[in-house]
Amino acid sequence: MKTIFVPFVVLALVGCQGARGITKEDSRSEVAASSTTVTSAEVSAPSHSAPKAGRGQAPSVDASKLRVAEGKAGLDPETGYLHILGTVTNETGSPVESVKVTLDLFDASGAPIDVSGWHKVAQQEAHAGDKEHARGEVYYLLPGESTPYHYIRDPAKMKGKYARHTLTVSALPGGSRPPTARIDGPTTQKVEGGFDEVTLKGTFVVGASPCRSPKAFFGFYEGERLVALVSPHKNALDDHFQKSVAAGTKIPFQGKSFPHAPAGATVRAFGGCDNWISE
Repeated sequence: MKTIFVPFVVLALVGCQGARGITKEDSRSEVAASSTTVTSAEVSAPSHSAPKAGRGQAPSVDASKLRVAEGKAGLDPETGYLHILGTVTNETGSPVESVKVTLDLFDASGAPIDVSGWHKVAQQEAHAGDKEHARGEVYYLLPGESTPYHYIRDPAKMKGKYARHTLTVSALPGGSRPPTARIDGPTTQKVEGGFDEVTLKGTFVVGASPCRSPKAFFGFYEGERLVALVSPHKNALDDHFQKSVAAGTKIPFQGKSFPHAPAGATVRAFGGCDNWISE
């Protein structure tokens, strides 16, 4: 993963990647909010890359070694949408998968905020619990690797006005050869006359196992604080959607988006695989 300097001010956030299974919204997030981080372990059935049933139960992941760097959080002043961003780093010493950030929302008085919507029904059907959560955009993480997360919610679905949140983080064991990827040579360039549109490019490199539905994410950071997260639109990776790409394959890509980041922000590029969908 490489870090590069972004010497321009970008004024709009469009096409952000939300939590897995949550509708993406175009918006501009401006207002920061306080938060508290708590960690707790999650023990549940392993996926295909962890030990299978009948071959011994998979150990739980030590959530204290899933390091969370909270990012921008707050209500968009124009749309009112709530955005909570951050990054989780795998410091367990072993591969992990299915990073989950569970959120509790509170109003200014400290009262919890309930959230309604179709996603609640989907969570119940998937036995995923009732609490709000965001999934790590990069599903599989080797030791030392990170994933961004981005929670987005419509204020019309929130039974209260957001003031702060707490969170817990969890993950599952990832097995010995999880499908992973990286982005080589990530660059960003402002489009002339493009109303703050930015070209995002790089080379997607598949790891030691085949990668299904390769994806690229560009996170804009102030220090360790994630302030914007986007993916390039209409790029070469789209041709491999729901397809398996062989280990070691290199795919140059280029696409455009409208990230929102202050001058001096740095960029970290993430490569992800969606092999979990076919389980």
